[in-house]
Amino acid sequence: MKTIGIIGGGQLGMFLAIAAYEMGYETIVYDCKEDCCAKNIASKFVLGSFDDEQKLESFAKECDVITYEFENINSDLVKKLSLKYPIVQTEKPLVLSSSRLNERKMANKLNINQPKWQFIESKEDIKNIEITYPYLLKSDSLGYDGKGQYMINCESDLDKVVFDNVVYLAEKKIDFDYELSIIACRSINDEIIIYEPFVNDHHKGILNITLIQQAIKPEILKQANQAIEKIMADENIYGILCCEFFIKDNKIYFNEMAPRPHNSGHITMDTHYISQYENHLRAILGLPLGTTKIKCSGFMVNVLGQDVDKTKEFVQKHGSVCKYYDYHKEAKYNRKVGHLIVFDDDYLKYFKETWK
Repeated sequence: MKTIGIIGGGQLGMFLAIAAYEMGYETIVYDCKEDCCAKNIASKFVLGSFDDEQKLESFAKECDVITYEFENINSDLVKKLSLKYPIVQTEKPLVLSSSRLNERKMANKLNINQPKWQFIESKEDIKNIEITYPYLLKSDSLGYDGKGQYMINCESDLDKVVFDNVVYLAEKKIDFDYELSIIACRSINDEIIIYEPFVNDHHKGILNITLIQQAIKPEILKQANQAIEKIMADENIYGILCCEFFIKDNKIYFNEMAPRPHNSGHITMDTHYISQYENHLRAILGLPLGTTKIKCSGFMVNVLGQDVDKTKEFVQKHGSVCKYYDYHKEAKYNRKVGHLIVFDDDYLKYFKETWK
């Protein structure tokens, strides 16, 4: 029986471990937190720093194939380990996706349309900014779920920006029509599949609701699919890749990418025959990739720490049309602690109006 190593034990690692178990594989999860989500799901758990080369190497020796569930890992260490151990994704996707600047340079190189941007290394650079109001300042790294982001509508908004030891990208704000997630998967045998697009609804920078969207205009879908295939081919990316695009006037604008299972793809666990998690594992194991066909309709709602009580109340009242996933995390404000899949679209209006 093969053993799959997973670096990172958050909810994505937990769902990978569940998928691996269902496929008949053992898993070893490596994480720096004793109480991580995946600990009780994995066949074995290793506690250690993501910078501990000796402990990571000891972990790697026990694995037949290794993957990771988030971007902010020591890419230099992953590069070193991938020379000796089966980390088929290598460190390259980590280098790209852990830096907004690297992502922007990649999109430029591949001629993928994106918002106008400018690199801001210090507060002095703002004086020479070429982007007009309104624009966003986004920290180059560790900026997720709205963290490290500032909306700049006028000069006085800059007073709230923290510049100490932080570099930013200034990005022209686009009043986009909607945002798409495109999730693709490439196996080590170079087979590629792409899921139907998902439309994301955010609130205060955090993904709120994900919908399966089959009515996307063909010209938009063609642009998005070509872009993600171009990225996978040029950057030699294996496994799951999610790219987010803003859509404005039938044109795509690249936003960001994630070279691992994605929050918006949780929905595939229930609405699709083969989830993003199983297809990711099939890809790195060299197995044939599974179908991306949809088996039922539904939408996903992220459950934040402040949403737990009302989620339980909804499940109590409407349990026949929904399914709740608990990440077993402490319920903190704006922290993702679970997600809800709702199989009746009639409830969508309720969530859009009240789930904020």
